[in-house]
Order: sequence, then structure tokens, then C-alpha cells
Amino acid sequence: MAAKLSRVLLAAFVATALTSGVAAGETVEAAKRRDIEELLRIFGQWDAGKGVGAQLLPAFRQVYTGVPDQVWRDLAEDLEATTLNDRYVAHYDRLYTAAEIREILDFQRTPLGRKLLANAPVTMTEMLVSKEEFRLDVARRIEWRLGAAGYTPRESPAPAAPSPGTVTLDRPGFSPSASQRPRR
Repeated sequence: MAAKLSRVLLAAFVATALTSGVAAGETVEAAKRRDIEELLRIFGQWDAGKGVGAQLLPAFRQVYTGVPDQVWRDLAEDLEATTLNDRYVAHYDRLYTAAEIREILDFQRTPLGRKLLANAPVTMTEMLVSKEEFRLDVARRIEWRLGAAGYTPRESPAPAAPSPGTVTLDRPGFSPSASQRPRR
């Protein structure tokens, strides 16, 4: 009797675990999609592609001058319904299981998860700037070491000027610190 009761309880536990997060009548795939959509909303990525067609159509109208207005209106309407959502859902679906998506959602609901998400843009920007600064510092160290050893670059055309509005991280007057100078 105890063995039979244990099997029944185990079966109930497994069934509950397999269907947690799934609404009545909903397939696991539908539940996973719902969770991915919620995650994309939390990340601010839901409807990220909305409006791209409206941004691109004026340029196409200038090039395709013989197209009737109704075609442009139909195209605009069709493009308005087109978003990146399905592509984003497919990306998360391919990389994560339904249980992992639920774990990510649970984490994003915690104070630390919300803080991580809130700081993500600043963190990514600072990391990209740091990477670029590091790359430039390494390039300068290579140049300095080669110059100190007496090597000179071949004559080459001057690099093109940066486009207006380009942010450069170059610091004029760079001199390697003692820790960056080659040891002899």
C-alpha cells in the first residue's frame, strides 16, 4: 500500500513539475512563448522593430518615383504589422529551455534582477568604451616598443578624418606609464 501511494505521489509531483507555468489547455510551447514574450517586454525589446518600415519608406519613395500612392499605403500598412518579435522569440526558444526562461523571469523579478537590467545599458557602454581604450593603449604600446627598438613604419597615406559626430577615444600626448614601458 505504501509503495502504491509513493508511486501516485511521485506521479503527481512529476505532472505538477512538468506543467508548472502552463495555463489550462495551453501547450508547453505556447507557455514558453508567453514567458519569452514577457521576458522581451521586461528587457524592453518587445516591438523593437516597430516603425522601421515607416522610417525606410520615404527613402524608397524618392528612388521609386513611379509607384502609385495606394501601393505605398498598402506597403506601410503591411510593414506596420511586421516586427522583430517572432525572430526574438525564436532566438530565445533556440537557446533556452522553458524552465530556464522561467528562471530568468524569476530572477528579473528580484531586486537584484531589476538592478542588473536597469544598469545594463550603462554597463555595456562602459565596457565597450573600456575595450576601445584598451585596444588603443595596446596599439600605442606596440608602437612605442617598436619605436624604442629603432623600427619605423613604412610611409603610408594618412588615415581618413573621422566623420562628423564620431567619438574618438584617442588621447593626444599619450606617454606609456612606467608599468607600460618595456623592461630591459
